[in-house]
This record gives sequence, C-alpha cells and structure tokens, in this order.
Amino acid sequence: TSAPCGQVIVGNVHLFWDPAFQPLKMAQAQEVVKEMEVLRDRDAPDAHLLLAGDFNSVPSSNVYRFMTEEAGFSSAYVAAGSSN
Repeated sequence: TSAPCGQVIVGNVHLFWDPAFQPLKMAQAQEVVKEMEVLRDRDAPDAHLLLAGDFNSVPSSNVYRFMTEEAGFSSAYVAAGSSN
C-alpha cells in the first residue's frame, strides 16, 4: 500500500559469515540488490528500497563499499552515529 512517502520494498539478508569467503559474500550482496531492483522495476517503479540484515561485513570491506557506493544504500548504523 502507499504511504505518505510512497511505497517501500523491504528485504532482509544474512550474508555468509566467514571473512575468507569475500567473493561469496559479494555475490550474495549483488544478487539480493539485483532481485530487489527487479521487484521494484516490475511492481512499483517509484518504490524505495530498504534492506536490513546481518551483512557480516565491516565498513572497510568490498561488500560494504558495494552496498553504499555502487548500490546506493546508506548505513543506518553510521546514520545513528556509530562509525566502527
């Protein structure tokens, strides 16, 4: 349904935990973003995307950089005033 700010598509993810498997974690992050964008494009082109979960990634990781720089998501953790 529509809200005053428009529609929102919500996703939840739990990426693989092991730091030795960075390529797997990146593939998981890219796939979830792709699928959310497909849903938005198909069902609600003006919807906002909200993705929550356990990314098992630190701010210096490629996954974090992908999510915040390439995919356009923001970190709620950072927005709340935490930086580590």
